Amino acid sequence: MKRNMLRIVSVAVVALGLNGAALGQDKVNVALASGGYLYVSVMVADVLGFFKNENIEPNIHNAGSGTKAMSAIAAGEAQFSVTAPPSAFRAREKGIDILTVGAAITQYASNIVVSKKFIERTGINANSTYEQKLKALKGSTIGVSTAGSGTDQIVRYLARRAGLNPDKDMTIATMGSGAAMLPALARDQIEGFSFSPPNPDVAIQKFGATMLFDFSTGQVKELDGFLYQAVLVREGWAQKNPDLVVRFLRAIQQGLDVTHSEQQHTKARDAVWAKYFKQTEKGLFDQIWINMRPAYPKTVELNEAQMARVAQFLADINQPISAEVMKTGWTNQYASKAVSSLRAGRR
Repeated sequence: MKRNMLRIVSVAVVALGLNGAALGQDKVNVALASGGYLYVSVMVADVLGFFKNENIEPNIHNAGSGTKAMSAIAAGEAQFSVTAPPSAFRAREKGIDILTVGAAITQYASNIVVSKKFIERTGINANSTYEQKLKALKGSTIGVSTAGSGTDQIVRYLARRAGLNPDKDMTIATMGSGAAMLPALARDQIEGFSFSPPNPDVAIQKFGATMLFDFSTGQVKELDGFLYQAVLVREGWAQKNPDLVVRFLRAIQQGLDVTHSEQQHTKARDAVWAKYFKQTEKGLFDQIWINMRPAYPKTVELNEAQMARVAQFLADINQPISAEVMKTGWTNQYASKAVSSLRAGRR
């Protein structure tokens, strides 16, 4: 009788211990602007268990666009978002306490592909000069995800570099999400689109599209190294949960370390493909992985030079941000602590 009671008590203690470990996981919602390659650092941290090691249980979801991801975090539906810093600064200027806390990708990487129809109409091809490609945008119809998103901002940036008024000299078609762009291009409803890999690469492989502007590999020198995607939080929430923010960024840093490791990156590549990109042909996925690896930063840490480039980019598309917002809208305190504690082997 006593033995049975002891056995029951022992099982109960073990069960409570397991439940306690499960309850100890911090559950967070993570809103990504899309399901593309821009978010590999988050995906690697997920599939290789770095979030779990940091006692975090992430619910990672594709919001469909940068605007929608921003809305999710602004409404408190997500604790973390990975999207374009320019959108974060614009939200902060409107009174929403969005804070940029870590780097996720440091190439613009919303590449622009165009259809056969565009090539026939303009005479442009992949070997045309940058200036020739810019001029060819006049009269074109280019798809973007949503107004104000990173896909929209880069098209406006290029139009202004070409001396065009993006609202008069061309048509910027909002498609709602990346999923709508491929069929629209195939049906000649748009002549091209701006989106992150793998969509542009699929358009080239399946529909004979041509890469017009390849930002992900740094081919457009004026934007080479641009902080395109970052980890965002609500400032008030981060102040109440500083340790969780640091642990989240530590998991991201571990994802970046593996992505840049010659010995480990293929393991990460295959695991990310299996969970997130199985609809993409594996050979194509592997090639994009090779092209995209240099686009991911070596560190989640932020610096003033990155922010100065973001400010200049917004000024170039006639959407300047106040100096006060640019000063208060980002911090390196969480990322710096995440990296230093990881390098020191501390948890």
